[in-house]
Amino acid sequence: MTNNSFKGIVIPDDYNRVEAVIKKQITNTTNRNFDSVDYRIMTKNGNIVAVHDYGHLVRNEYNEELFYVFLAKDIRV
Repeated sequence: MTNNSFKGIVIPDDYNRVEAVIKKQITNTTNRNFDSVDYRIMTKNGNIVAVHDYGHLVRNEYNEELFYVFLAKDIRV
């Protein structure tokens, strides 16, 4: 459903904002490659759900960047 991409997960209206927030947070040396951001996703059934993303950018032994991400349904909405 997402074409193996983060862009395929985020609602298009939210994508540019979310991408900018994540880049700003992970490049901030005090955040140590962690990010925390709210956005909306579309479920397989077509429902829109607000989520909170907790991410961590790491490099593997091949020097490739990988994101570990935990998504939680945002109950504040």
